[in-house]
Amino acid sequence: MLDGGEGVFSSHLCERLRMEHVRLVTLYRLKVKPAKQVIDEVNRLMDQVSKEGGKFLSVDWTLGRYDAVVTFESADVKSVMQALLRFGHLLLTETRSGT
Repeated sequence: MLDGGEGVFSSHLCERLRMEHVRLVTLYRLKVKPAKQVIDEVNRLMDQVSKEGGKFLSVDWTLGRYDAVVTFESADVKSVMQALLRFGHLLLTETRSGT
């Protein structure tokens, strides 16, 4: 144990991290074909979210059931949810548990 027997991350550190930012990893499927106009709209929305303080850490295209995996970070849960709602007309989002 690195921090005096409480595990790698102490409860104090974990609580501090939760309060400073929220990171969300989500799976996306496109509702429409990825035409140039759709990609331009997604880029415009990403720029808007970034100007408001959100941060896209990664956007990775996939093969199979989902089209993309996006890692996003923001100041709080409300900001994350507002950002996700902006993409609702273009993308289906799904959060899955490990079970």
